[in-house]
Amino acid sequence: MRKLNFREFSIPTGITRKTRQVMDAREPIADLLYTRVNGIRAHHLAFKIFESTGETEFEEEEVEMIRAVVERYCLPGVIDGLEDMLNKSLETDKEK
Repeated sequence: MRKLNFREFSIPTGITRKTRQVMDAREPIADLLYTRVNGIRAHHLAFKIFESTGETEFEEEEVEMIRAVVERYCLPGVIDGLEDMLNKSLETDKEK
């Protein structure tokens, strides 16, 4: 399980990654899943993200679905933002 917060999604604003923009990415990520991925699991995951209110636990299968859609349809900054969030979540899990 990974705890992810799409409500406070941090994206680098340039290639140097010196500055970041924090945004609510729940609707855009949910829309990608809802409109680009087939199946009831994608449907459920889209609503899980859209209706989340902060840190939410995701199964590894859900994380991989999110990663796949972001890597396929998003700009590099968004991809890096997701990877940063996933790495941070993994580090937090290891500390427990």
